[in-house]
Amino acid sequence: MKSFLALTLILGSQLVQAAPMDDQIRSLARRVTNNSQMAERLTQDEKIQVLKALNNADVILARVGTDYGNNGPGPGPGRDPWPSQPGPSYPPYPPYPSTVSCEREPTSVFQAAFVKVKNFAYSGNGLNYDGVSATNFAQEWARKYPCAYADQYVKNGTRIRTFAYSGNGLNYTGTDATAFTVANIDKFCSNYNLEQEFSAAYTFAYSGTGLNMNGTDARNYALNRVQSNAFTCRNY
Repeated sequence: MKSFLALTLILGSQLVQAAPMDDQIRSLARRVTNNSQMAERLTQDEKIQVLKALNNADVILARVGTDYGNNGPGPGPGRDPWPSQPGPSYPPYPPYPSTVSCEREPTSVFQAAFVKVKNFAYSGNGLNYDGVSATNFAQEWARKYPCAYADQYVKNGTRIRTFAYSGNGLNYTGTDATAFTVANIDKFCSNYNLEQEFSAAYTFAYSGTGLNMNGTDARNYALNRVQSNAFTCRNY
């Protein structure tokens, strides 16, 4: 009897200690949700750190119920994950990219992302590859990145290609513009105003009241000026 009482006291103590931690997790999750609108103010490196932390937390919590509540505890689709709390409902699970490579994600998700990347690789406004090369590029992309990155990847790639090919940018040939895009897309800092900063640097370098360089040297000068701010982020 004494042993039973002792065990009961120990378990009761553990439950009392566990409850505050559960409350802390719920409180922190609510704060993350409420503060998520501030994400646009983060630097690229800070965003990467936040994504990694949230992905790790999501993986740990999902172990309790791998389908988010259909067969176990935890939030399920369309539910408030903290039903005991008054106020607005929170999303059933964080809308953050998976860390799984795209080719291993659900078929419909994989196919949609694959088509976006292949179209970018095939398009004249993208990499301008032939059909076979565009397919190979999309397959390689799907082995390296989560499907959720497809939209931003294509957006970044199109922007870099336009900058590299444009007469207001680097004025490269199509082939060189494609090579420049492929070399820099993974480290592009999309929040940086590349086009405006490059134009200002080029105008100063080319102007007779500035450095009075020829066109080629002025572009090289401007590219060197923006390089460290435009192509030094770790996006994927």
